[in-house]
Amino acid sequence: MLRFCTAVLALSAGSLSAQTPSKWCQYLPRGLDTIVNQHREAAAQSDISVTGDPFPSRRTFRYTGEVRPLSLDRRDFLGKYFRFLQRPDQADLFAHELRFQTDSDRTWWFPLQETMLPEFQAEVAPGDSSTLFLLWAGVYGPRGGSKDWVFLINEFTSSKSTGTGKANLPRVVMRSERRAELPNKRLKLAGLSL
Repeated sequence: MLRFCTAVLALSAGSLSAQTPSKWCQYLPRGLDTIVNQHREAAAQSDISVTGDPFPSRRTFRYTGEVRPLSLDRRDFLGKYFRFLQRPDQADLFAHELRFQTDSDRTWWFPLQETMLPEFQAEVAPGDSSTLFLLWAGVYGPRGGSKDWVFLINEFTSSKSTGTGKANLPRVVMRSERRAELPNKRLKLAGLSL
């Protein structure tokens, strides 16, 4: 009887973990302008705006090959952002940002965790397209003035991603696109890890 209960317990635990969606499925296909437009009015009323919802998004961009150190303003913003999340030590994970272009030639600078930078540079060449898994950190800038919208790279795919753990990301992307097409369905995220 004990063996039977142990076997049933093991099978139940296995089936539960098989049904748990990957955290990458929570990254919805959406343009960053959607997030900017949704928060533009509120952002204009303050010097800094952060939220508990990082709007996990994925989007394909073209990498320009440009890398630069984070500006002092962006470092300061990320320090405040991670203090808001009660994770102040994570601000030090970001020291550089990469430049990307959209199909419409709009450019974005995205901070990337330092531990991911060598891997990114080895896998993605200037001019290559990469699907970025982004978290919106927030926005800062003088009240009523121009704003700096900050999105953090949490993961990426490339043509060289096959053969790595990232090989499963395209299947995840397809599943979450089907889920995103369902009307009035929005995933609630709690405790997304960076």
